[in-house]
Amino acid sequence: MNRAADDPLGQVGLAAFQRSLQQLSWGEGRDVRIDTRWGENNADLVRKYAAELVSLAPDVILAVGTLGAMAVQHLTRTLPIVSNGCQWTDKDKHPRLRASPPTLRSSGRP
Repeated sequence: MNRAADDPLGQVGLAAFQRSLQQLSWGEGRDVRIDTRWGENNADLVRKYAAELVSLAPDVILAVGTLGAMAVQHLTRTLPIVSNGCQWTDKDKHPRLRASPPTLRSSGRP
């Protein structure tokens, strides 16, 4: 998450994600493990936390925000990345996106 741990919007987003998993009969600690990092919109922290999460070798990474998604994508081309809340409207500003691997998908607009 690009937000701070005490940011109300971040907490609401995380709770909504957890509720959605529960509605799909996925239980934290039973079917899924959620490791959350709060990047506080700080590029250095986001890169550090992205490296930590990639090193855990999860089945999938949910990256919230452009900064988080780009940091994870920079570190791995093999782990599936699901992203949310990304602002990728001008691909010329993000040349890596023009050749992005099929593992990076946004839940927002195409």
